[in-house]
Amino acid sequence: MPEKKKDLLQNRQISATYTLSKEETRAALIIAERIEYSKKANLFKMFLLNVLLVLFVYQFFASGRQYYIGLVLAGLCVIVDIVIWLLPERQDKGLVEQAYTGVEMAVEITQEKIAVHSDDADWEVPLDGSCTFFADRKVMVVFLGKGKLLTIPSRAFAYDREHRFAKRMIEKGTVPRERN
Repeated sequence: MPEKKKDLLQNRQISATYTLSKEETRAALIIAERIEYSKKANLFKMFLLNVLLVLFVYQFFASGRQYYIGLVLAGLCVIVDIVIWLLPERQDKGLVEQAYTGVEMAVEITQEKIAVHSDDADWEVPLDGSCTFFADRKVMVVFLGKGKLLTIPSRAFAYDREHRFAKRMIEKGTVPRERN
């Protein structure tokens, strides 16, 4: 009985058709660490700037309102705070726009390969251990090398069972990638 089950998995081919959304593209870029997922570093920088802001304003009032450079430096802190808050968001949106294609993709996943068909081209990803793989709830990302990614959203599969089988087949043929 276990041999029959093993044969069914080996001969199984799972197909999926999808067009990635911008949110899924963003999720893949976060997994690939091209977009900073955590804003903790920026919040820490902003906290330090706000401490300086308070010190400069305090210094201005403590000097009897004669030391105007304190106000200038406080204003500079506010401007840099705004830049630190807004610039990464704009850069992230730009990266997502650049990576987003809106092209419909069709994939056929077997034990040996992932066949990818799109309007632009048809190509194959061998599942021979030459690629790395990471999956979360939204997307599965195969790192092809040279900065290229194959992203397959979880919603592309009609059934949760198909998604699990596809994930298992890809995991067997790739090297797992750890996320920092």
